[in-house]
Amino acid sequence: MISLSIIKYETMNIINKFKNLGRAAKIRYATIILGIILFLPPLSLLPQFFGESRFCGTWCMRMYMNNPSSYMMFATFMGMTLAALVFAVTFFFGRLWCGRLCPIGGTSEIASKLVPDKIKIDYSKIPAPAVRYGYFLVFLVAPAVGIGTLCCKLCNFSTVPQLFTAPFNAGSMAFFFTTTGMLSASLFILLGVWSKGGRGYCNFMCPVGAVASLVNGLGAKLGFRRYMIENAKCTGCGACSSACPVWAISQDKDVVKISQFSCISCGKCKDVCPKGAVK
Repeated sequence: MISLSIIKYETMNIINKFKNLGRAAKIRYATIILGIILFLPPLSLLPQFFGESRFCGTWCMRMYMNNPSSYMMFATFMGMTLAALVFAVTFFFGRLWCGRLCPIGGTSEIASKLVPDKIKIDYSKIPAPAVRYGYFLVFLVAPAVGIGTLCCKLCNFSTVPQLFTAPFNAGSMAFFFTTTGMLSASLFILLGVWSKGGRGYCNFMCPVGAVASLVNGLGAKLGFRRYMIENAKCTGCGACSSACPVWAISQDKDVVKISQFSCISCGKCKDVCPKGAVK
């Protein structure tokens, strides 16, 4: 376990790093915090405005994908509306929701900064697209074989809000003492908090992220703005690939490329490039 002294040291380290961030990076973290305030307990401003207590239920962006009945579509109308908006913005401008506003991925990314880099798990050698779309296929097929609720219980859109409410809600606390609760918490920790970049769950198991990655790739193919690397300026130093939280950057000989099927438009590669090769 991480001691309180290490957490205190890492917290001060984060504060000092934040002070040295550029304007674009500070704005990005501000929008992540805004997303947490808008969608997650204890405030959950948007869900509470519509009578919900957390970012689930009618606000769930993936429940109707798992159960495309007319009733479920009606029951998750706000979630469908939000998902449609997310995918539309993604198509034209990139994954601004995933990399800059999503409270779930944002929570795991920020929490991961409390874990020392030397003990984080590096998943970059795992072929993310194969895992991502393989799990998404399971997510779509699961209801047909009677295990659709398992995907719901393991979903971070459910797990993270319950982590926030567990200290104040007996039901949420009890959930984490069940088998599925412990498994979902372990996935959040191992694929999120304890992963290099804090975005392993986003890259592997998020159904919304899986659809957004396809939409992002399609938008890129049609010529809409995306982050890209000018190889004429690139020195191959590797700073961008080291900073990428979803290991979307690869190098083949002298050509460095960003995979638009993994990129979450966070802009970290641009922030760290010493030659301004990312635009």
